[in-house]
Amino acid sequence: FLCACMAIGFQSMARYGLITWVPLYYLGHDWRENPISVWITLALPLGMALGALCGGYLSDRVFHSNRTRPIVLLLSFGAAVSLVMCFVPREYNMLGIGLLFLAGFFVYGPQSSFWALCPDLLGTKRAGTGVGVMDAAAYAFAAVQGPLFGAIIQWHGEASIFFATAVCCALGVSAILLVRK
Repeated sequence: FLCACMAIGFQSMARYGLITWVPLYYLGHDWRENPISVWITLALPLGMALGALCGGYLSDRVFHSNRTRPIVLLLSFGAAVSLVMCFVPREYNMLGIGLLFLAGFFVYGPQSSFWALCPDLLGTKRAGTGVGVMDAAAYAFAAVQGPLFGAIIQWHGEASIFFATAVCCALGVSAILLVRK
């Protein structure tokens, strides 16, 4: 259970890193003059919404309630998409919008599987407490993301947000691989 809490923590770092820093990267200070701004701001949350739906479906139907498999699969793709984003110039708006959608899909997709994992690991009598502890871990990691990613961006440039996101996804995969029923 503690490994699952670490995994959702890293997933939350990646998610909040994207939510917090990616608009600054793509939109910059002259965002009002960019007619494509609205699509840049919509791509990430729309991908996240669809990812949450698909992640739950994958967990229940494709992987027969094995919660860790879709988490590994989606976070692995999230890491890969984030790495690709490191090398795509911000001027490639349409490609950036597509990649933002995919990043949102893959980084947030595991969320539903994490919550379903609590009763699997702790039983139904401790599921509420487990969800609370897991949620606290997720938000604690998300809080650390702000100053940590901000420092990384300051040291290595704005595109480093995507590398930091990829690392968090990979760490989430590493942590969830330790989870067994």
